[in-house]
Amino acid sequence: MKELLINAFKSTVYKVLSAVLKFGQILLITNLYGAENFGAYTFAISVFLFINSIFRFGFDVYIHKKVASIFIEKGKGQSQQFFVKIVLIPIVVLALVSVLVKFSLVTFDVVALKLNFLSSIILYSSLYAFMWLFAYYNRGIEKGKTSVFILEIVFPVINILGILLFSFLDLNINIILIHSYGLTVFICLLIFIGLEKLDYSLFGKYFSKIKYYSLIETKNAFPYLLISMSSMLLAWVDFYVISFFESDGNLGIYSASTKLAQFMLFPASAIAIFFSNKLVEFYKNNDHKSVVTFLKKITIILFVVSSLLFVLINLFSSTILNLFGKEFKQGNIVLLILTLAYLINASVGAFETVLLMSSHKRYLFNLNLITVLLNIIFNIPLVFLYGIEGAAFGTLISIATNRIMQYYFIRNKVLKI
Repeated sequence: MKELLINAFKSTVYKVLSAVLKFGQILLITNLYGAENFGAYTFAISVFLFINSIFRFGFDVYIHKKVASIFIEKGKGQSQQFFVKIVLIPIVVLALVSVLVKFSLVTFDVVALKLNFLSSIILYSSLYAFMWLFAYYNRGIEKGKTSVFILEIVFPVINILGILLFSFLDLNINIILIHSYGLTVFICLLIFIGLEKLDYSLFGKYFSKIKYYSLIETKNAFPYLLISMSSMLLAWVDFYVISFFESDGNLGIYSASTKLAQFMLFPASAIAIFFSNKLVEFYKNNDHKSVVTFLKKITIILFVVSSLLFVLINLFSSTILNLFGKEFKQGNIVLLILTLAYLINASVGAFETVLLMSSHKRYLFNLNLITVLLNIIFNIPLVFLYGIEGAAFGTLISIATNRIMQYYFIRNKVLKI
């Protein structure tokens, strides 16, 4: 437990630094280009990530779990072979999907700002999937801190530098925001490859056989795909509902408030990286007692830390929001409601990890799907009547319902306390 908390603390420090950097990035974008461009950019990124999530086929957690097991039993060489074999599948598929989406958007000559952003970023799909899955591979070979450092520190630093560099060149806003993001993905991928020293011959070896193992591996990872898709929808459904009823400007205000509220999830996500590896070991030994012990201690720690963050964010909310620009001042109430939702979410964040690493992944998918439907049911009338404040309240109700149901299922079905 002590080692887990030390590693999680170090990762949380990285994530706090990352939050500062991402906060600076949002400030840079909103002050240079306003709420409308920031809203359209965030919408494009969210759709891009959702498409990417679908065609990664759930390999994120699948790679983490399988590589952790292979690494323990057979070492790094076999782990690397498994990773290369798996990562080729989404790289190839996303290359085809991104060209198809790009062709469709160009053919229909879209004029909406958010879709123009999407048309530009979609071509980075394969690179992003490769980089993202590399991070999960690192977690499996017990280099979780490395993956966190690259994704949470290096990534935003390079992105900020890219935006500044392209801004000085007086380029189109679309080019500045999207291609600085794409350049960042490419550089971080090169860093991952350089640190791991991949055997490049493996790509040729497995590419020629991709059709023989792709169906088997995607079938094995399918439960993780369902969970990944439902989790993405859970995170973004309120944002998509807002996009139908509200302007890109209000979309930008809501997005900035969400980014600030998500800062509260950093400790939970840091702990999840290392708790996942422990759970693989506990479940393998059928050691439910250790799962319960770790879960209780982690939940208490997360509640205390999340409560402190809740107070700090809302105590200085007006000052923080004002930094984004005058347009963002009206986000006070949205931020309060969202931070309350994420207080609940973060405090019991380890519940989802327990389910994800157990044999009850189907339940997690079903629960997420129910929560997405609840979010849509609540959000459509609430956004229509109360705007972005209504969306935040709908999200609060959905998250609270989700975590309560997780608690009862884990207690009665998974751990049988």
